Amino acid sequence: MTRGAATGIKCLCLGVGLAACITVACASSAYAQVEFGVAAAFPRDVGLSSHPSVIFTEGFEQGSIGALTSAWDSSQHAENMSFSADVPAESAGAQSLYISGGWADLYRQLLPGYEQLYARVYAKLDPSCTDVHHWIWLGGHNPPTAWPWPRAGSRPAGDERWSTGVEPQWRYGSPEWRWAFYTYWMDMRLDADGNYWGNTFESDPAVPSDRGEWLSVEFMVKMNSPASASNGEQAFWINGVRGSHYGPGFPTGTWWGNNVYGPDGAGTPFPGYRWRNTASLNVNYFWLEHFVDYDAGCEAWFDDLVIATEYIGPMVTGAMSIDGGVGTDAGVTPVDSGPTPDGGGVTPMDGGSSRTDGGPVVTDEISGGCSCALAGRGGGHGGFAVLLGCALIAALRVRRRGR
Repeated sequence: MTRGAATGIKCLCLGVGLAACITVACASSAYAQVEFGVAAAFPRDVGLSSHPSVIFTEGFEQGSIGALTSAWDSSQHAENMSFSADVPAESAGAQSLYISGGWADLYRQLLPGYEQLYARVYAKLDPSCTDVHHWIWLGGHNPPTAWPWPRAGSRPAGDERWSTGVEPQWRYGSPEWRWAFYTYWMDMRLDADGNYWGNTFESDPAVPSDRGEWLSVEFMVKMNSPASASNGEQAFWINGVRGSHYGPGFPTGTWWGNNVYGPDGAGTPFPGYRWRNTASLNVNYFWLEHFVDYDAGCEAWFDDLVIATEYIGPMVTGAMSIDGGVGTDAGVTPVDSGPTPDGGGVTPMDGGSSRTDGGPVVTDEISGGCSCALAGRGGGHGGFAVLLGCALIAALRVRRRGR
């Protein structure tokens, strides 16, 4: 690892020579922290399905939509699905799943069920989108079902179901879009209209939901254990930057509008989730849903889905080692999502670690809340340079984290 000697500009080179070099421009005191997981050891996700933590992958490379839907437990509105040659720059595939406006979905059971799961998918929304009703979910049914059964508007009893989705949400009365959780759980709050619609859990500050570009969207759910405890968790990452994490005692925030919780540092600590009151209910399905009933022109693309028992992280274009230091390539564009644990805005998952399972990750901590654009992205081996061009006010640091 080397750093440029020029005053005011620091260039971090990963691996041998100039295999990958990152420069950043920073404008505030926050940190944008990119966390790399098991995908870092598998450039462009090639071979990632062989990792023991990975339980399901989908690259949308089938020869027909019929072949795709037959590989899932259920699907709806296949007439709104097709394949597109538009893929993420890091992808090894030739096509992605395109869903036109309206509604289409794919549903997959994850049996026998798990106590903690991570789901990562690359996704892109058309820039013209004005409303997304529902998107991607993790959840559990007891007993398991081979089809989605959301039971919208009613509160889970604790022994039969729960669900949570990370969604690009439009803030009412504002042009702002941001990522948030939309959650059904046994202790959820009643809406003003007398129904139990999903509770919204926001990040602070709001993580922008950029349209018109490919993003790595990952989220995690950890079940409460024992089943009587309120210690369940959920978190999400956008392009490897953790945007929100809820668990026992964090964050500190306030309920407003009956069923929306926002971190503000001034309310009361969030108690954690009671996803269930019986150990027989766990995480046992993933539901990819593009539901835009109020915006028929809102199109979406999905690619490179991975579901695993460990943090996955964004794709890289050259191998990185998360156990023996940094490797040869960053291959990801950090985004400015506000403070992370070092900045005081997001509580660490386990008292300082950036992983709940204790495994080490490589993080690029960009001092100054930077938003960096990727330029000169090369191919999938260490001989290509990756540049994230920006001017620097503060330093770029790389850490390995674990318990």
